[in-house]
Amino acid sequence: MFIYGNIGIIEICIDGAIAHNLNSRFYPIVTVSNNLKIPDFDANLIVSEAENIAKFHAGMFWNDSVKTVLSVCCNSPELFPYLKVCNSRLDYITKWLNKYFGGYNNRASKRTSKKIGTVSDKIIDTIISARLPTLSTDGINHIKYAHRLSMSAENVLGLLLEEYLAEKLSFYGWYCAWGETINKVDFCTKKGELLQVKIVVILKIVRAVVSVKELSFGNGIESMLKMELTIGKN
Repeated sequence: MFIYGNIGIIEICIDGAIAHNLNSRFYPIVTVSNNLKIPDFDANLIVSEAENIAKFHAGMFWNDSVKTVLSVCCNSPELFPYLKVCNSRLDYITKWLNKYFGGYNNRASKRTSKKIGTVSDKIIDTIISARLPTLSTDGINHIKYAHRLSMSAENVLGLLLEEYLAEKLSFYGWYCAWGETINKVDFCTKKGELLQVKIVVILKIVRAVVSVKELSFGNGIESMLKMELTIGKN
């Protein structure tokens, strides 16, 4: 069974141009239960069958990124996501690939956002009116719409940053688990090192909190501490 050794938290603050390491600390071990989700599990067959499917399926391809993410799951089966109604190994593999390429092909830079469709509760109007009694109904509606738009923009910003990291980190051997194809993990390496990225937006500062999970600590973490990411210019 795969057991996470320690969890290191690395905060990368991206403000304008350069990402700097802010903090690093380590926590006690976290164990993960083995929950096999694939019928007739065979790691070698899973990889070879996935390669055959991806090479001949429209909208899919086979490269180091796909192979690495799938292989990491095969080496630690509890990392595989739960997929409903999988009656065979091929069924699971096909759905896993659809999940991976669904995330990759619909990443933030490649899709058109949908119009905001959420409707706020009427009590929100009452609360805003109590605080700002001179506001008209139109004014309250503008506030509510701007709030929903801002929340949506923050979500898009997080997705764009994740995509940016995927592009830059691949150079260092970290591959993105598109479509949530690894449970609670965003990036992985061929050695089985795992990263989870949390995006927090504070004013003009974007902070990526990266949880590093791996069997043994070594060059993987050191390289993350030393790495600088260029995200743009002011």
